Amino acid sequence: MNRFSLLPAYMVGFPLVFTGLFALRNPLAAHSLFGVPSPSPPATTTKISPFVYAKAVRDVALGLTCLGLQSQGNENGVTAILAGAMFVGLGDGWIVWCFGGEELRRKAWGHWVPTVVVLAPLVVIRLLAD
Repeated sequence: MNRFSLLPAYMVGFPLVFTGLFALRNPLAAHSLFGVPSPSPPATTTKISPFVYAKAVRDVALGLTCLGLQSQGNENGVTAILAGAMFVGLGDGWIVWCFGGEELRRKAWGHWVPTVVVLAPLVVIRLLAD
């Protein structure tokens, strides 16, 4: 394992963990960060949408898995997680595009651009290295 092989896991793993922890700590702000409107609960309740917590747990799990596989030197495992994260990013962008409303639609690009610019080349580099 060369020292540059740590870069993909760190570039994807740490941001996912921190984004997930942010969403667990501040669920309403996580809606805006993700690109969908915050739920408007009835006046009698202050419940947060469970969607936020599910997304937060998903992000933390993906990030920790990526970092854990890298710490074990499992290059193929990291490549698989990066490929999975690409589909997550594309899917998240689609969700924002379809359900974020006109004013938040532009945030879909915040999911798609990192997927194409960062994740896709990392997966290709990993696959070509084998």
